[in-house]
Amino acid sequence: MIVCAVLCVGRAARAVGPSRYVYRVLFDTDNNRDTGCDVPVDDAIIGNQTAPGIEQIVTVAVTRDSSSATVTGIVRSACVSGSTFGLEQPVSPGTWPVGLNDGVSGADVIEGFVSRAALGNLTEVRVYFTASRAGPGSDVMLTVTGEGGGAPILFRLPFPQSVPLLSKAGVLVTMLLLGTVGW
Repeated sequence: MIVCAVLCVGRAARAVGPSRYVYRVLFDTDNNRDTGCDVPVDDAIIGNQTAPGIEQIVTVAVTRDSSSATVTGIVRSACVSGSTFGLEQPVSPGTWPVGLNDGVSGADVIEGFVSRAALGNLTEVRVYFTASRAGPGSDVMLTVTGEGGGAPILFRLPFPQSVPLLSKAGVLVTMLLLGTVGW
């Protein structure tokens, strides 16, 4: 399973009633900007941009009030025919809390996930992140467009499948050491 943790950039405005926020992870699953769908994004600072070559979008919805926030669902949609996205497929109904003020400089921490199998046979994936709430303008992390440019956000997969384990002698020594410390 691929787990994405999205850090909100800054604190959300304290509203009287609940506010709905949408966090999207745009996956260029073949790391080829010429395949997939182009996704328009609207950043409050750099304006309208396009994330090219997106094959999958994972959307995490969050509802927040003045004292709490909850993930209210995760959906996934795939690019079809190179120009549009198909119907959203449910990934999870959500229902877990958001880490309020747990991030850098008091940012909120939102956790979401999608199964690796749902994204296809991956080797290197380019990702983009967006965060928005009702109305135009959002926060977008493209890194390769806009002022200053920058390197793309790439994940190389598969992750190593095996983790080295202790030998039988290593386990025995560890157990004896732990027992001695506990005693």
